[in-house]
Amino acid sequence: MNDVEIIDKIKKVGFYKAEKFLDKDNLIIVEKILNKRILKKNISKGEVGTFFYRSKNKVFLLNKLLKFQILYFFDCLRIINLTKKLHLKPLADKILGNKTKLYSIDSYFSPKSDEPVLDWHFDQSYSGKSNIKKFHNPDDAALKFFVYLTPVDLNNGCLGYIPGSNKIAYHLKKGIFEGNLEYKPYWKLIDFRNIIKNPVYSSYIEKKIGIDLIKKFMEDTQFVEMPPYTTEKFYNKLDKGGAMIFDESGAHIGSKPSKHDRLVLRFVYKISTALD
Repeated sequence: MNDVEIIDKIKKVGFYKAEKFLDKDNLIIVEKILNKRILKKNISKGEVGTFFYRSKNKVFLLNKLLKFQILYFFDCLRIINLTKKLHLKPLADKILGNKTKLYSIDSYFSPKSDEPVLDWHFDQSYSGKSNIKKFHNPDDAALKFFVYLTPVDLNNGCLGYIPGSNKIAYHLKKGIFEGNLEYKPYWKLIDFRNIIKNPVYSSYIEKKIGIDLIKKFMEDTQFVEMPPYTTEKFYNKLDKGGAMIFDESGAHIGSKPSKHDRLVLRFVYKISTALD
């Protein structure tokens, strides 16, 4: 991978599609570990996740040993070591322009379905709740590496992302965090779009990034207001072993895995001060 190309693309539009993110040898190792972990779960209830690292749990690995989960312990170490092989932290540092720390590693299994894994939404947006007591600093948003262990496309579990939406969302969240804008629920894309339509919010954000990006975003997201309320644009097809690297602040979707089950390995990095 070309780090300069990745950094430039993410800073410009919020995401980067990395073909062959995992080479053949690492793909075999990861597949073996994830498939083993999924088989130990009851997958009949829908989505299933397996954690390999949690920064908030300082004794996460130790607990595996204390509970005699020896194989799980070594699987976690192999996945953690993969971050070093792939040089993810130095890359995350450059993309976010600051020192970062690994926040979490998990796998996520989604069974075959005619429903999206998640509809168009914004992370770090309080799940659309109305009464928020404490607002997050948008500078603490995460950089995510979604590594696919199954091929994905438009109607098969791929990630869709609205280019540049991360910049608009950042300044909206920053305005709310600093008390310059009133908070309104915006987890869903339609709600976020309605907020940006409001002259108070649009003029505030326009002063930060200009009008062109806002106009482009409004054009790109018209589909949420017109039947069939969907689009075939903005989706990223990838083969097994490919990855999406993206700023979680932007509008994104996990399309419906209508052809087969979807399996993802996720690495999440945050600026170090956000985890202190």
